[in-house]
Amino acid sequence: MEKGGSTVTLGTLEPQSGRLTMAQLGDSTYSIVRQRQTTFHMSEEQVHGFNFPFQLSAYSPSQKAWAEQTLDRPEKAIVQDFDLQPDDLVVVGTDGVFDNIYPQDVLDTVRDHLSEARLGQLVKALSKSEQPVTQDTMHQVELISLAHTAQSLVDLAVRHSLRQNYLSPFAKRAQAASMRYNSG
Repeated sequence: MEKGGSTVTLGTLEPQSGRLTMAQLGDSTYSIVRQRQTTFHMSEEQVHGFNFPFQLSAYSPSQKAWAEQTLDRPEKAIVQDFDLQPDDLVVVGTDGVFDNIYPQDVLDTVRDHLSEARLGQLVKALSKSEQPVTQDTMHQVELISLAHTAQSLVDLAVRHSLRQNYLSPFAKRAQAASMRYNSG
């Protein structure tokens, strides 16, 4: 049997009401950006101590008694409900992302990639093509912009993780725990 553990962040959305339910266990977290302008909510890591996140783990049958007393259970997940508004954006990431970027980095990237001006430039460029700009075209532009935004956040996290003297969110938490790390 394979052994190991994982953190988890799950979300369900009721499209008609805009009701989002998020469940989080561990240090995979999420941010809700309101109308592409402000951070409405940033979830907190769920940890036992520094660099020791809650996790769901696999165990062998011989470890059952120990596991039932020791390991984290799905019931320990933090479950929260949110009423989303038009243009809200939910950014979900593992510790590899949020250990290396701050909530302001998320906000700045969203503003840069999804601003009305930026989307307007894309539509203007499309309108110069021979294809008509339809509602479907607009939807595709927005999906592509969202994908580019997500990739930019990952790229930023990777760049920050490789910087020697960057005081990342992870490094700040390490300092608070009397440890030294440069990045996440």
